[in-house]
Amino acid sequence: MTDLDDACMAHIKGTGMNVKKYKKIANFVDGILKKEKDPDEEKLLKQFAQKCYASFSEKDGLRQAKKFLKILFGDDLQKLVNEGSAIALKHAATGAPIVTRIVRLNRPQDGFTKKLDKYFIGETLGKGATSKVKLGKNEETNQEVALKFLTGGSFSQEDLKEEIGILQKLEHKNVIKVYDYFDNVESLVSGSGADTTTVIVLELATQGEFFDFFMYTGHFEAPLARWFFAQMMDGLEYCHKNGVAHRDLKPENCLLGDGFTVKLVDFGFSTFFRNEESGHTHLMKTALGTPGYAAPEILKRKKYTKAVDIFSMGVILFITIAGFPPFQEAKADTDWWFNKLQKKDYKLFWKAHERTAKFEPEAKELLQGMLAADPNERWSIDKIKNCKWYKGQSLSQEKAVAALLERKAKVEKEKLVKDKMPDEAGTNRAGGDPTIRAPPMGKYRPNNLFYCAPGMDADDIRASVKDMLVQGVMANTLHEYIDTGDHQVPEKPDDWEGEWKPWYDLSFTCELEEPSGSDDIPSQKFKFSGGAYIREVPAENEEGGRRHVVYFKRHKGFAHKWIKVMFKIQNRLGWMNRRNDAAPSVSPMKTAETRDEAIIPQQEVSA
Repeated sequence: MTDLDDACMAHIKGTGMNVKKYKKIANFVDGILKKEKDPDEEKLLKQFAQKCYASFSEKDGLRQAKKFLKILFGDDLQKLVNEGSAIALKHAATGAPIVTRIVRLNRPQDGFTKKLDKYFIGETLGKGATSKVKLGKNEETNQEVALKFLTGGSFSQEDLKEEIGILQKLEHKNVIKVYDYFDNVESLVSGSGADTTTVIVLELATQGEFFDFFMYTGHFEAPLARWFFAQMMDGLEYCHKNGVAHRDLKPENCLLGDGFTVKLVDFGFSTFFRNEESGHTHLMKTALGTPGYAAPEILKRKKYTKAVDIFSMGVILFITIAGFPPFQEAKADTDWWFNKLQKKDYKLFWKAHERTAKFEPEAKELLQGMLAADPNERWSIDKIKNCKWYKGQSLSQEKAVAALLERKAKVEKEKLVKDKMPDEAGTNRAGGDPTIRAPPMGKYRPNNLFYCAPGMDADDIRASVKDMLVQGVMANTLHEYIDTGDHQVPEKPDDWEGEWKPWYDLSFTCELEEPSGSDDIPSQKFKFSGGAYIREVPAENEEGGRRHVVYFKRHKGFAHKWIKVMFKIQNRLGWMNRRNDAAPSVSPMKTAETRDEAIIPQQEVSA
């Protein structure tokens, strides 16, 4: 067999194969063609299917064989028959742009259903306007990662490649690490005309969104707020010094990694500015940002600098201290609260806010500096770090984690645990199917997770969760299959025996109405979409046994309002929550490297 050039090697890799496996397939194909006196496509497919898809029916085996050979050698199988594997491969590799394909696993295992290169693809962790993030695992290292699929927005592939290359070089404990990326990824295994996308491989924030903890803690006292804010500023300062701006800081981009380390995510996927210390500042102009967190110069469509990140961080800090935002949008003509900031009428601004929250004088000074309407007056990171509030008493990492977990345990005990199942709980609990297994839980541990009592079946739990969503928050629900990522039932594998019962999670939409407290002011309505998830974990002190956990994710809607939705849901699910003496044996402070994880070999759809 001739040596493989770079294009052929890239093509083989893009199909999800390695060279050793390819050569085995190619030798077998060439052997069939040489033995046949008058080879043709039909004879090739028949013998290939008999050898590689022997467990399939004849019809399904032929279909799988044709699909596989077209992926590897191109759509023109007659060229393969006439000229052999080497020439057909070279034609397939150079005749069109190299597309990296996502391979579907024969059977979902450990919650992973597909594979991209060396990364297994599992459940959806989050959704945004321009991306979807899925759980992944590196086949070679067993390290769990986050796979970010870009689903929208306009960007140059060449620019994106350069920018991601810069991000891969960033190394800071408070910034999510970028490991790898793939462009021109085909969204479907068999769709030769399917749309392509870019996939970015990121460090997994195992403890989920930081603002999930607000459900249990509300606002933070100053020492805990400083602990959180200092880590965010360290990460932001590092990126700014390396010429990387964020431009869309918001609660969803403040995550918690192993050991509850604060992590900032989604840095600079669209632009970089030159280091201002060099004297050459690049003014950015793309209108990015999220209403409520975006700086006024972005909302006015003006050119801006990295100072927009300071403004957004100021909004986040305000919410951390107060438990609610400083204003709705940074528009002085339509927002009463921001109007007072822009006019520097601080006395009236704070008087209005201090009806429901307290602010230290040093905190007020800092927030005024960070939320300055004029970016030229906005505080720098150096000034922030040298102010009196920042230098005040803070918690160590260990004490901060203990404080967070203590608050969560207190709220669970007081509000989320009931002694018995309420009368209005799901009526279809008793009819659950014990043969339906929930996917196993990996290292991802969102903070609203709770453990169900031992002995409850996954199907029963899911039915009860659905009932509570409908009855508790008047939600509309849909099935969300892990394999397809939506309500579409995944295709049954050809070699599947028995009834096909693929696992599905629950996606839901709901609305929260908040009274204004005044007859003259109408109430406000907030819309949310989210997901409810049941996962399986090993049972303690019971060899081979299992228990289940339940957790929720917010897909769309204000983070600080989502807390109230979560309280309404979890309060009605408290009866299935574990008791304190059944706490999990794995401490949240343990890192991923210290946890024992059972690895089950994966099987791919291939010859």
